[in-house]
Amino acid sequence: MDMKKKEEIILVPTKKCYAHSYLMPKECENIFIDSVVSNGFIMPLIAREQGVNYEVYSGRKRLLAAHLAEIEFVPIIKRNLNDNETKVIIIESTLNQRGVDSLKYSELAMLITEYYSRVKAQGKRTDLLNEVRKILNDFEEQVTFRPVGEKLNSCKESGYKFSMSARNISRYLRVYKLINKLQQALDDNLIALRTAVELSYINYELQEYITTLIYDKSVKVTYNHAVIFRYKQVHNTLSKEVIDKCLFMGDKVFCNREGFSAMKGIYKKYGLFAYKEEEIERIVDQALGLYFKNITKVNWM
Repeated sequence: MDMKKKEEIILVPTKKCYAHSYLMPKECENIFIDSVVSNGFIMPLIAREQGVNYEVYSGRKRLLAAHLAEIEFVPIIKRNLNDNETKVIIIESTLNQRGVDSLKYSELAMLITEYYSRVKAQGKRTDLLNEVRKILNDFEEQVTFRPVGEKLNSCKESGYKFSMSARNISRYLRVYKLINKLQQALDDNLIALRTAVELSYINYELQEYITTLIYDKSVKVTYNHAVIFRYKQVHNTLSKEVIDKCLFMGDKVFCNREGFSAMKGIYKKYGLFAYKEEEIERIVDQALGLYFKNITKVNWM
């Protein structure tokens, strides 16, 4: 298929083109420059008109290489998307090129949050978005642009879908609600992803306090700790003193509810601290009902 017959590709002076950086790694610059100088533009850039200039939203690395290599003209396909549509395509391009696994937790949380907010704001108007996606897919069927010596990562399914479960998507949406310092702790592997999700329900002041303990006191905050903190936050009883007791004296002091003091291990195993008393009673009632029903069947066999 000859894409040039289907899409009008125009040559635009490079100095009239610009692109906003969006999580672009700088270490690839020389590789892209070598590729553009040696091979030219196998795939055109996609841009929208901004006055007398063009904002490139697909092909930003190649545009940067063209500027650095002082190439006079670049090939452009013109599609005038709005701000929301432009951001959606930029995020999809970032995921296509870098892949989910190459991003930090905080970067992925930011991308997912902005992506879904932009898509939601876009509403039903997706005709231009789908048109740009089709252009990119048609070109990629013919050739995959790879800088010399480098293979680009890609999402497992497509450029505009995150290759992860809905549950993980919701987790990253919660991570974005953390203060920056706690997001950094997650990136530094000082807390686990599920722990970070539970901590996101805590108010910002106490998030700051927990961050201080993690970095200044080298305190290990586990998932069980975070579940207790969330439970206490929901019931408006979380404070610095409570956090200190849990982290420095052990969480057993929070496992002595009347009638459940012998079930500390069960509470921790299933994260029951985050549930209200009536919810726990309902769960236990259903579980015991199933247990005795099965026991009865076994005894009769």
